[in-house]
Amino acid sequence: MLSAHGQEVVSVAEEPRPIVDGMKTLKQSIEQAKTQRQQMIKATGKSKAAQPADYPEEGKPARKPKRG
Repeated sequence: MLSAHGQEVVSVAEEPRPIVDGMKTLKQSIEQAKTQRQQMIKATGKSKAAQPADYPEEGKPARKPKRG
């Protein structure tokens, strides 16, 4: 095939790409996540970790010193 300028136009045949089924992939991902999930620990409201230094024993925030 020739173009208007007398040069040959070359086209490259595209190779067919594999078709990806989005729903199938999503279901596989969900099933994989379910098998890797760890058991949840029920919250009791009591923390075993130490409280941060900004909070005194009674649970109120400590006052910040005034800038002067």
